[in-house]
Amino acid sequence: MSWEKHTSFTSSLVKVLRYNPKSSTLEILFQNGKKFQYIDVPKEEWEDFKAADSKGRFFRNNINGTYIYGRV
Repeated sequence: MSWEKHTSFTSSLVKVLRYNPKSSTLEILFQNGKKFQYIDVPKEEWEDFKAADSKGRFFRNNINGTYIYGRV
């Protein structure tokens, strides 16, 4: 898989964001060490997530409860 990685931010909730445009999969590594993948996430949502001032707020408002996910 070809992942795009985003780590140049500070967040109390999110440590690393990765996105696979071929599968539309978003992977989030949280500060607590847990890692989840969210499926069928549009590229635009990924771009908005990267640009968000607060990664935690964006996650709670736009990702959590919106997309099917599983722990990795």
